[in-house]
Amino acid sequence: MIKTIFNKRKSTWLYHFCILVLALLMMFPSVAMAADVQLEVSENAQIIPKNIPFEGPKFLDDLGSVSTKEAIVFNNNEYRLYCTFDDPEAAVENVYRELESFINLLKVKYSLPDLSVATAEMYYYASVRLLDDSLRPEWYTECSEEYIKMDIFYDIFENEKANNTIRSTLASNKRTPANASTSIDVMDLDVALLLPYDEYTAYLEDNSLTLNDVQEHVGINALGFDIATGILYATARATSPNYVEYGYLSLKGDCTNFVSQILAKGGVAQVVYPSVLSGWWHTTFENKLGVTNHKYSNSWVGADTFARYMVIGYTSRSNYLFSENISAGDFIATDSDDDGDWGHMGFVTGKRRYDASLGYTDYEVAQHSSNYHKWASEEGNGWSKVGLNGGRYARVRR
Repeated sequence: MIKTIFNKRKSTWLYHFCILVLALLMMFPSVAMAADVQLEVSENAQIIPKNIPFEGPKFLDDLGSVSTKEAIVFNNNEYRLYCTFDDPEAAVENVYRELESFINLLKVKYSLPDLSVATAEMYYYASVRLLDDSLRPEWYTECSEEYIKMDIFYDIFENEKANNTIRSTLASNKRTPANASTSIDVMDLDVALLLPYDEYTAYLEDNSLTLNDVQEHVGINALGFDIATGILYATARATSPNYVEYGYLSLKGDCTNFVSQILAKGGVAQVVYPSVLSGWWHTTFENKLGVTNHKYSNSWVGADTFARYMVIGYTSRSNYLFSENISAGDFIATDSDDDGDWGHMGFVTGKRRYDASLGYTDYEVAQHSSNYHKWASEEGNGWSKVGLNGGRYARVRR
């Protein structure tokens, strides 16, 4: 923040110097506007203990209690971290009890070790991988009770890792305020972008930051998307992945890799940085054996990062309201537990009129993991059930 203080007792030369500086800033405004968004630091950012129960999907009641245990206090405002299981080991034991047959199926099929706190991530991604396995059971889709419950469980279970990232990022973001000799931890956009969605938007409002400020900060320009071209690519590649050009993330889900491809094919330029933590990009390289490998930025393949970098324009817990506020050409996201972390991405290729028998306006989704191009009302498309199961929808970009 630039503060200019005029004092009547200042000497004549200082007065003229100030006038000269102001004139230069008016002639060259880019000098005054930094490319990065900076906030005035008035106090140290501190993490404090909390105990706030989380009310989520009913299935969580069978797994154990969930609560928010910490918050960041900065500039007299409080921002919660992600909610977590109060007893992660008990939650893992309970999800095994609820889904024993399914978990044993995953264990045998993918040669997994026993389910535990240490291996829970492996089992979740195995449940995602099975969606597009050529030998998957016919009954298993993203609408299956087994997949929905595993998704709800892991959406909370993974939050401890997210909180660790927030803590480490906060600790690494230090600044030395004016008239101070030591640096303090500060909360900036790098930290805010990692918070649960509602806390992140509160941070933007508290600090008078716009979504344009966010895109400027992360170096993203998502303008220039040609909807017709995007729909053509999505239609062609929803069930026929573009393995050669972009690879396919079978182990951890390919949904965001796919929507990034659609955005790029629609004319949005990639923003390439050396670090996977910056920009939005995909590149290829050959290893020592001459095999082509793919490398992606976190925002290219991570649903939550993609949604925030490309800007969320609308959210709803109602599929009816969501269906009324999306159009062909929209990128869409879901948060299965409504805990503030967007976990899945898709792309809208078509929309019909309101259907009273459905209770919403039907919309056609192209997506990966699982790979399909279906209307929300079709069997195997789980989008219409997200809100009913306690989740949340988002429209991205527009």
